[in-house]
Amino acid sequence: MVSDITLLKSHPDKLLLKHVQGVIDNTKKLTNSRFAELVAIFHDLGKINPNFQDKLDTQKAACGYANHAYLSAYVFFCVFCCNKKNADALKQFLDVNELTQNDIIALSVIIAKHHGNLPDFSPADYNGSGASILSKDENYALFKFLEKEQELPFYNFVNHFIQIDDFRELLLNPRIKQGYTEKFIFNGDKNKSALDFFIDYQFTFASVLYADKADAGNIENIIEDQKAAVQSFSSCFGLQLDSYLSQLKQDTELNKLRTEIRGNAIRNINEGLKHNKQVFELTAPTGSGKTLMLLSLASEIIKIKGDKRIIYALPFLSITEQVETEVLKIFKGHEDFIQRIDSKSENHRFEKIQEELDDNPSEEMIQEASILEFRDNTFAYPFIITTFVRFFETLLSNRNAELLKLPNFSNCIFLLDEIQALPPRLYGFFVAYLNRFCGKFGSYAIISTATQPNFELPKDNFDALNFFKQHFVPYSLLPLNYCKPPIKYPF
Repeated sequence: MVSDITLLKSHPDKLLLKHVQGVIDNTKKLTNSRFAELVAIFHDLGKINPNFQDKLDTQKAACGYANHAYLSAYVFFCVFCCNKKNADALKQFLDVNELTQNDIIALSVIIAKHHGNLPDFSPADYNGSGASILSKDENYALFKFLEKEQELPFYNFVNHFIQIDDFRELLLNPRIKQGYTEKFIFNGDKNKSALDFFIDYQFTFASVLYADKADAGNIENIIEDQKAAVQSFSSCFGLQLDSYLSQLKQDTELNKLRTEIRGNAIRNINEGLKHNKQVFELTAPTGSGKTLMLLSLASEIIKIKGDKRIIYALPFLSITEQVETEVLKIFKGHEDFIQRIDSKSENHRFEKIQEELDDNPSEEMIQEASILEFRDNTFAYPFIITTFVRFFETLLSNRNAELLKLPNFSNCIFLLDEIQALPPRLYGFFVAYLNRFCGKFGSYAIISTATQPNFELPKDNFDALNFFKQHFVPYSLLPLNYCKPPIKYPF
């Protein structure tokens, strides 16, 4: 057994403390959430498990309980749930005045499930045996392991990051084990805001996933590089777009009208931004040049609010291809900043590397392929063109693979075109959700359509009204009667 934590490994080629510190550092670059930093500290603590360490050693044959995630979660629970002084230290670390049982449960679950998906916090009890958020069988196997391994350096590890009282005698306390398995019950009614609770912990989970995979894959500086790319693209975005617009002919009534509509929308978004609005709706007739209008509005947001990633989402694959063609034409010379990601898209550089790897499997090529794959999986480009399915699944998902993209949804501009393609019952829900998400993470959304939907929540749906307590309809960028003038549009 290795008792010196500085000698423990997280991966065959990486020391545990170095990996954990790398994940902490990455997490801080993605979010200012102290909750995410806390999860980063604890997520791989369970790799202290000597059986896990044996798995990393090709000279040894691992046997016995070798898992680590549930062990990490249980140690976290024992450290902070059952010792008042440590509980106070946790609140000080998180800079909060209060921590509820739901908070402790959520943090424990996130740690336990960081290699999987977020589970249902209120699972249904189908067989009458008592539903449980975490696997009871896994916990019982963990408890048996701890009975045999009572001298592991858990305290040394935690104390390396947070100053705490010793807690080791709590790990085998029968009452704590019973409470952890039988009274580990989430009560959603105790949350002040169910919406905020979900968004905050979902983003915490996603940020640690992203940070962990980036460090484990030795994808160094990926976060800084992408921030620099967004800054670089943002700095040329407006100039490139203005140059393209200046080349458009204004010798037809149609183009003059398009320019007039676009100018009106730009003036209105400036007014909305002055009043700290973050979600806008653009109702403009078919043929009015909504793609250029949306890009122009995004340019205004960048000018006023600073560098932003852009995610342009559409309902159908055929439209994503059309928008990609137009965007690449507008931003010619900056193609590396733009990537379409959907079920039919291709990353041409990645495909080329894959072909070259067959003949020359160099370390440099393998690393570049890993970086490109990671960028696609995390939407790590300054300008993304994608489908509603990819966009909304990421925004609302509990799945590990989908949530990898979520950290890059912060500090973003969402251009959502043809929103009327969604089921009408979802209009108000998605707008209300976007309102809260954008408010929390410094993002902006422009929802575009040719026929304005009803974005109000149903007045008789008390659950929805209670869930979205501060719902506002989007700020309109064109007066409702602007699309119905006395003259007939030439399109």
